[in-house]
Amino acid sequence: MEESTIEKALAIAKSDLRSCYDKYGLVAGRNQYEDYWTRDAAMGCLAALEIGDIDICQKHLSFLISLQRKDGLIPFLIRQYLTFFSFMGIKIATPLAAKFRSHKFYYLTEVIDSNPFFVITGINFLRKFENVPPEKYITSIEKALRWCLRKIDPKDFLAKEGYLAGWNDGIYKKGKTLMTNVLFSKAFSDWEKFCLEYNLDLRTEFIHLGDKIKQSIHNEFFNGNYFIDWIDRQKHDYFDSNANFLAIIWDIAEQSEAEKILAFALEKLKDSPLVKTVHPRYPDSRVEFFDRLFFVKDYITGKLYWTEPSSFFSMALKKMGRLAKAREVLNDLAEVIVSHNGVYELYEKDKRPVNRWNYKAEYPFARGAGSFILAYKYLYS
Repeated sequence: MEESTIEKALAIAKSDLRSCYDKYGLVAGRNQYEDYWTRDAAMGCLAALEIGDIDICQKHLSFLISLQRKDGLIPFLIRQYLTFFSFMGIKIATPLAAKFRSHKFYYLTEVIDSNPFFVITGINFLRKFENVPPEKYITSIEKALRWCLRKIDPKDFLAKEGYLAGWNDGIYKKGKTLMTNVLFSKAFSDWEKFCLEYNLDLRTEFIHLGDKIKQSIHNEFFNGNYFIDWIDRQKHDYFDSNANFLAIIWDIAEQSEAEKILAFALEKLKDSPLVKTVHPRYPDSRVEFFDRLFFVKDYITGKLYWTEPSSFFSMALKKMGRLAKAREVLNDLAEVIVSHNGVYELYEKDKRPVNRWNYKAEYPFARGAGSFILAYKYLYS
């Protein structure tokens, strides 16, 4: 029987992900991003666990633990090549350098999503690989969560961050962002469940903290149709696709909220065969300075298409019992993957991988390949 499109896409995604396995763990890609990015590796490691590649996840987590700061902060990036030359296709090795502060804002702000990503990945690893003595992982996870406590406002239990300190580090945001708080809620909730299941001591300050963050997300971020993007002195009503879909997948959105989010996404975000990253687009004035300087201001504004929103959207649809529609969305993405024989970082409006004089879509791309594998496993296993 001829292999279906979705199966072909899965085989491509597995191959692309495995091509990002490196000496110390998972690199984000093999061209300009051939470094160890924690958020990219998290999606890659979660997918690696799903396809049985446990060793690479163990290697990457151990690498992060070896670089964890004494106060508990996990590096968001470990460089192994000089960035500027990598973008020109020239690889100049540099001593491994752990980065904790945003390189895009003059190193003024600490990047804070690396810790919840590390915790979420670590817990999934411990569930899959129970024969590993867990002490060093447990110790590091607790240190990472204690560091997270410092970023949480005790008045409303929401995490606060500085400019360019989270997942979307190409747009100027600060304050309380949806994505970071979704990650914080997931990390604390997962740790509490894990401790209860394995009879581990749970620190008093961690008890029900995930639920408290979740409740504040309902109270502060939901605008009647979806969870808004971020709050500083005012509320910013952009629809962040990845954050809203993960809120559904991870049981943060209530059923009524999830239904409204999906309805809004189907009307405003689905642009067959892919899904928009944000609605409405971010204005150019919010784009990080160097992206504007090098003429890639549309990199993250919502004009181009990334792979993850389609994967997460399909998983959110399945979560709400809409399996047929979920598979339709993922099959649309699969057709794009197969047509270009790869999971690329991002695509132009005509759904071709970005290939410009000043920027080419990263390929292979661990985060995109990983999110597709996770979606396939969720929808078809």
